[in-house]
Amino acid sequence: MTAKNHITPLQLFGIILQSQIGIAILTMPYELFKEAKFDSWLSILLTGLFIQILIFLHWFLARRYPTSNFFEIITKLLGRKLGIFLCFLYSIYFICLSSIVLSLYSNIIADWLLPHTPHWVTKALMISIAIYVVKDNLRVIGRFFLLCTFVSIFMIPLTFYSLKDGTLLNILPIGFSNYLPILKGTHEAFFLL
Repeated sequence: MTAKNHITPLQLFGIILQSQIGIAILTMPYELFKEAKFDSWLSILLTGLFIQILIFLHWFLARRYPTSNFFEIITKLLGRKLGIFLCFLYSIYFICLSSIVLSLYSNIIADWLLPHTPHWVTKALMISIAIYVVKDNLRVIGRFFLLCTFVSIFMIPLTFYSLKDGTLLNILPIGFSNYLPILKGTHEAFFLL
């Protein structure tokens, strides 16, 4: 890795945090309630635990192979043919996921903020911002995500304000939906986060 691609631990924190918080967090409560009903919060906890395990595994592999990127690590671990095939599937998956996120974000912007703006305009703006950020090195991406992290810190007091009328009795009865809907909700939350 070149020196210009090194990032600070604070920038890494911003990248990890912003990778976990996506646009789907706005639609997640409804989508999870459809699957897990009143035990949706258990699905979110299980999903968070699973994601933290995946982050730890990725960190462990990055420490073991410090000079390799993710695709090189996969080919080293699984062999050339299987590694290249898996990297291809991984790339296709994230292209599809990016398209879904772009569409969701565009729909939310159109519904809440700019109802008379064509969808292609908001999508073109988002794609141009993404290209502007991604065309540079990892340090610039880390700085951008760190800036987004500082902006999202101001949303924490708003979250606590919305909980002023909440009570812990709202989570009762625990396990009412049985384990299968909770696991379905976990599956749904995994793809939303």
